[in-house]
Amino acid sequence: MKYEAVGVEKDQIVDLFEKFRAFIESDARHHLWLHSEGGGTLICDEHDWIYVYGNLESIEQFLIERNFKEEMPTIPFPHLHNESNANDPHMEALLKHFDWKAQPVSNLG
Repeated sequence: MKYEAVGVEKDQIVDLFEKFRAFIESDARHHLWLHSEGGGTLICDEHDWIYVYGNLESIEQFLIERNFKEEMPTIPFPHLHNESNANDPHMEALLKHFDWKAQPVSNLG
């Protein structure tokens, strides 16, 4: 599913990923779309890839300060999108974290 939240501030995004990091990294049943009031968008997909739109200079500085490095991303093939019933309580907590709008996701077009 694609979960979208509108009007999210930077501190709220940092808080979300701190609280749910382990869950997001271990469970691939979600695409998270976070839209800021300033017009920026952060997308985290089922491969844990993060896409950012908006003030790229500010975002790049934020990542550099946290020791991220520029690398060519890869997705192993074949690969799995893991989902575990053990993660259901974490998914429920994530869905309560923001007022999400949920939509189905299709990779077919």
